Amino acid sequence: MIRLLILFIVVVFAVIAVARQQKQTEAPTSASAPVLPVKEEKPKIEKFLGAIENVNEMTRTIDVKGKVKKEEKRVTFPTDDKIRITRAGMEMSLAELKKGMAVSVEYKKNGDKVVAVAVKVSAPKAGPKKEQPDAEDQPVSRLKGSSQGVRS
Repeated sequence: MIRLLILFIVVVFAVIAVARQQKQTEAPTSASAPVLPVKEEKPKIEKFLGAIENVNEMTRTIDVKGKVKKEEKRVTFPTDDKIRITRAGMEMSLAELKKGMAVSVEYKKNGDKVVAVAVKVSAPKAGPKKEQPDAEDQPVSRLKGSSQGVRS
């Protein structure tokens, strides 16, 4: 009796294994070519360097003028709520961007559409430093009204 029970269990496992194997190797019933899984490509992040021409808070766009392959170009970047705007590592809002600021815009390109992902505001360029004469080159001022060395 025990032998029959064991034989029954082995047959059940064999039938289940064969059924799974057939299910995995079944070919598609349609005559078309097999469907290959398509990898969804992430949009590549690109950079655009330039100066801000205009910021529109209503439409949430930033117009940036810069050079692309030695040619002046003006690009309008739409933004979303996820955009990260920084200056010297500190977060900024869209309203704080002003015309003339030097920026690096990181954007995603989907077909003809571009969407800004991050804006990094460059620190203003320092002008030429004014040379200050050394203290040694400056004349030593004498105390006025002092009677040192002067006799009346």
